[in-house]
Amino acid sequence: MTKDLEQIFTNSQKKVIDAFSKIESSKKAKITFDKWKRPEGGGGQTFVIESGAFFGIKHFVDIGFVNANVSAGKGGLWQRK
Repeated sequence: MTKDLEQIFTNSQKKVIDAFSKIESSKKAKITFDKWKRPEGGGGQTFVIESGAFFGIKHFVDIGFVNANVSAGKGGLWQRK
């Protein structure tokens, strides 16, 4: 189930990135994409578009996944194990 949710969010991020890329017409726009991993588990992807005709300042489309063991603690709050 976790992998299914990651895929749903990753696909949603891709749709936003594709839409942003179509909106930005300037060839001078700086676009970066970075995949990263957490040593503790998980990771994510960061997309940045800036210095363009439409997106003049930095705009981020970021997604991150954290893998951790958690349990319901006192008062129903989730806590790390």
